[in-house]
Amino acid sequence: MPSLLSHVSAFEYWRLVGTPGFSAPEPCRANAPRNFDANDFEWFSGMGLLSYPLHGLTSTKHKNKDAITMRHLACPSLPHGSICAISAQRLIASPELTLLQIAPLLSFAELVGIMCEFCGLFTIVGSDNTLVKRTPLTSVSKISSFCERAKGLHGSSDCATAAQYALDRSRSPMETAAALIFTLPYYRGGYCLRGAELNRRIALSAPVRKIAGVDTLEPDIFWRNHRTCLEYDSDAFHGDDSRIANDARRKNALISSKIGVVTLTTAQLRSIRETQKIAHQLALLMGGRIRIPNEDIFAMRHKLIRHDLLDGSSVLKSQYALSQRAGQVIESPIANVGWGDE
Repeated sequence: MPSLLSHVSAFEYWRLVGTPGFSAPEPCRANAPRNFDANDFEWFSGMGLLSYPLHGLTSTKHKNKDAITMRHLACPSLPHGSICAISAQRLIASPELTLLQIAPLLSFAELVGIMCEFCGLFTIVGSDNTLVKRTPLTSVSKISSFCERAKGLHGSSDCATAAQYALDRSRSPMETAAALIFTLPYYRGGYCLRGAELNRRIALSAPVRKIAGVDTLEPDIFWRNHRTCLEYDSDAFHGDDSRIANDARRKNALISSKIGVVTLTTAQLRSIRETQKIAHQLALLMGGRIRIPNEDIFAMRHKLIRHDLLDGSSVLKSQYALSQRAGQVIESPIANVGWGDE
């Protein structure tokens, strides 16, 4: 009988997908099995890839008697798109269902940020939180559709709200953090510059193609309706000559395409004062202004989302942060199992 991995364990597994040896599980029409056998996933825990206890979803109620297994009772009829297959014997909650299951453990900003990761072009793995490129696990529209089908399930309301602010195609936790800080509404602690897209391809005109040396560009954060983009440069003061030249060509091509360009560095993003200046500059380019209704409340909530998105202990930046928060035990986590820094 197959076993269905869920909750924190499913989240840990989905973060491994896209790394060597971990291909994406396929959607399937299976139902929750009657029981969950931790032995089906013992290898992953033994390698320090999944923490204890292993969480599983079952169709019948069981008493949890040991520290190895945590069984959760599934609702009688799981929504379509709830289960994927790792193998014939190993099932896993889909990315969308996993988000519902871990939502109670996350702050609002973290939940939106993890949605951006699941819908993004990267994952983080290992005790050193190595950044690895991968294809998206899902999309914002798929999450929203699943929440509609899953109405009444625990976490569905929180996820439906968070999906209104999540963005597809993020390339890193810092890019996610920057995008959310500038786009979340004022009452959530953001600067309310809505309508952004991440890494969306722009076709260049023939004259501009000569400047850039490429046919298309993908601005980091792009407000299409306002022809304005924010380019996040994590190494603005440490680039080599070729990288600096390439960035200059890229910026010149965007400007030649009549797109306003603002550059954001890591140092600026980590400074509340500098981030505020960037927000006002972006709003000005878009023909508007930052109009914060209550400065004191905004300041408090802004600090909260900055902590949730930028702190080193955030779930967005640490592979094991959620596991530790949930009281999970990680046995001999592997510092490096061959994933390169891409």
